[in-house]
Amino acid sequence: SRDWSSDVCSSDLVKSAENLVAGAQQLMPMGPDTGREPWVQFTQSLGAGARKAAAAAKARNADAVVAAGDEMFEVCEGCHRMYMKK
Repeated sequence: SRDWSSDVCSSDLVKSAENLVAGAQQLMPMGPDTGREPWVQFTQSLGAGARKAAAAAKARNADAVVAAGDEMFEVCEGCHRMYMKK
């Protein structure tokens, strides 16, 4: 188990969350030519969740990090259901 109060853990989580924010921004232009509205919403929601995770990690709030992760998981699941080929 990781020590959520440590500087290293907090720093690692912040960096990971910031990478997710950047990844969400990179996904935006990769959406489909038609039906883009849901794609835009998914990518914006992913970025918002990642920003929440970064803020929670900076505050060393483990519960808020987990909640942000759960939120991002739901966003990813919804997007994959809509856009990934089966």
